[in-house]
Amino acid sequence: MKITDYIITAQQNLFRQKLRTSLTMIAIFIGALTLSLTNGIGEGVRNFFTDQLSSAESENTILIVTNQTKFSTEDSGSPVGSIPEYNPEKQSLDGFAFTILTQEQCDFLQSDQKINDNLSLKDAVQSVYCGYPLQIEYITNPQEDKRYIADISTYVPEIRVELLAGRLITKDDENAIVVSERYATILGFEEPQDAVGKTVHVGVENPTSVIKEFPVTIVGVQPNSFVNGGQPFGNESLVREMYQYAVGNNEKLLDSYSGAIAVLDSDLSEDDVSEVRSYLHAENFETETFEEIIGRFVLQFIDLARWGLNLFALVVLLVAAFGIANTILMSVYERTREIGLMRALGASKKNVFFLMSFEAMILGFWGALIGLIGGIVIGTILSSIASNTILEGIDGFTLFAFPILSSIGIVVLIILISFIASIIPAIKAMRLDPIKALRHE
Repeated sequence: MKITDYIITAQQNLFRQKLRTSLTMIAIFIGALTLSLTNGIGEGVRNFFTDQLSSAESENTILIVTNQTKFSTEDSGSPVGSIPEYNPEKQSLDGFAFTILTQEQCDFLQSDQKINDNLSLKDAVQSVYCGYPLQIEYITNPQEDKRYIADISTYVPEIRVELLAGRLITKDDENAIVVSERYATILGFEEPQDAVGKTVHVGVENPTSVIKEFPVTIVGVQPNSFVNGGQPFGNESLVREMYQYAVGNNEKLLDSYSGAIAVLDSDLSEDDVSEVRSYLHAENFETETFEEIIGRFVLQFIDLARWGLNLFALVVLLVAAFGIANTILMSVYERTREIGLMRALGASKKNVFFLMSFEAMILGFWGALIGLIGGIVIGTILSSIASNTILEGIDGFTLFAFPILSSIGIVVLIILISFIASIIPAIKAMRLDPIKALRHE
């Protein structure tokens, strides 16, 4: 028999018992629907964070260099949820503990220290940006009454930033910041371009609890992003001026940094980058790339959650597999004489085995296909609803994604499960004695 003969015959045999076949197919449909939705939401979330990371890629390898850092996100102004209003009684924007980098350590990152015979730190590191542990009090539009929690970091030119309006910060800028679209909105600007060129105030508290408002000019508006927490960034001299006010006359704190961004030369090979990192590690520095940070804190969690959800879907499919086995086994009992006649007319054991197996695989195929289509339809509807409600403020976030290869993989997986479920009934059918089978009532 040809494969087409198996498919046509199996398809006809399946629908002799329409009710039983339909009930079994519903079980497969539920499993396929669940698997497509759980896999789809995992792919959607992963794609979003991967795209966010890609949007900040640079031609250079960028290392985040620290001594030891621990982060938390209590009361942060991140792109998820609302940006909290400023409350002078409770301030904990980006609570983090760190071992400071000294000025000597920042200078060391671009020193003449030899990494190997052919490479020094000065050759490998193109530029270094040491970040101040600055925590501002609030940001506000002087034309509005409300003040909002925010944080400001130093602009790093080598990190690619997409803009919705305006321009990026230049080395000649003073008191310039770039804000995210969400900050532009809450500060009272209806469209991103409306915020460009406008002056807002940033409140910074000094050690004597006196808050000074620094007037800053918005030069650009970027899309909401998870890479930098959606926070504004300013030119280096502005951030340093704010930090100097925040620490007062404390000379030790003036030259203290929470970490550094080291931009490596674009001509370095992967082996050279690895040697640079190994050398810095030996000098008691920790180094991470954006990819590693996102991968550790986000992508691993997403993958773990997706596999947990997929495991639930696979349990549903396992239950459906018993239904498939029962359906094929009942078919064997009901068609015992027919199978005996097939054997008597020259059909081999292999023909009988594959005929039963194809019935199960076709059953799995239709259940998987309908379930997958149902999952895509439901996922698309839910994505649309989420984009207009809970995810409205997050650009480019599609809650469900259904890649072609992943979708095909789901169908193939269910067909494979169906085949495995049919093995015992198919073996039982191929072992039937033709003479006894013909006498079966």
